[in-house]
Amino acid sequence: MSEFTKRTIEFILNKENGSTIYAHNFFIKPENEIFKYRNELQKQLKEYGSLYY
Repeated sequence: MSEFTKRTIEFILNKENGSTIYAHNFFIKPENEIFKYRNELQKQLKEYGSLYY
């Protein structure tokens, strides 16, 4: 994927430490590391419920 790939969400703010996480830097990580984040997100959504009301 090119560095100039247009993404729906280009960056997010880490509320725990105030840092910015850019999509490009996130998605160049190895697939198994990305899946760790995905699994943690699913776990949190189950614990706290859906973000949609």
